[in-house]
This record gives sequence, C-alpha cells and structure tokens, in this order.
Amino acid sequence: WNVYAGWGMAAFLDSNDDWMLLPLDGCHIDGHVIEVVRLGHNFGDPLSHAQCWGGAEHGVLEYDGVLFHALYPCSLYGPGRPGVLCRRGVPYGGEAEAFAGVQVDTQACSLALSARTWTWFFHNHSEGGAG
Repeated sequence: WNVYAGWGMAAFLDSNDDWMLLPLDGCHIDGHVIEVVRLGHNFGDPLSHAQCWGGAEHGVLEYDGVLFHALYPCSLYGPGRPGVLCRRGVPYGGEAEAFAGVQVDTQACSLALSARTWTWFFHNHSEGGAG
C-alpha cells in the first residue's frame, strides 16, 4: 500500500485503482464506522514511487484548500539516478520533480515531515537491510 498523510487526512489507492481519502482527526473507532471518501479514479501513468521491501512506500499528502497532491521519494529518472522528491496530483496525475536541485538518498522510499520541528524523515531500503 502507498499511504500519503497530512492535514488530518490520509489518501491511498484501493484495489480498484481509485484514490480514497480517510479522515484522521477526531477518529474514534469504538463501534463507529469511519467514512472513507472516494476522490476519483487514478489518472495518468503509474506512480514512479521508489520501491521499498514489502511494498511500504509512503509520503506526505498536501492540500491547498482545493487540490490534493502526494509528495514522495521517486525514481523519476530511473534506477541508479539521484533520488528526488516527486509531487503528483491526487487523483489526476501529472507527476513532476517537486523541488529542483533537492536530492534525497537514492534508496529513500518513504517520507514524513514534522511541521513543528521543520524536519523531514525518510526510510531507505538497501542491500544490507532497511535503514
């Protein structure tokens, strides 16, 4: 699964290749049904998300009040090339390099941000195991 979280929400692709939105703020499970909202079918090319062992590739969900975007480590330029961060419209596609000149570990496959501490974190996958 690819999960992108931010702004009190999480977006993910379901088994039908539809983008779904799950509210996270005030989420109480004890006997209540949590409503998941369908954002639309996944358009465009498949994600070029950098691959992690076990398929646990994640990133950040951006929302500008109108549109959603996923921000994630990607292999936009192919294997063995410098790692970059990509941004893609959810659900409409249009993947592109998010920040020109910003490179991440070439094995980075998952991304998280802390707005409080202005810090970003990534998980990497290497031949010797997870980093």
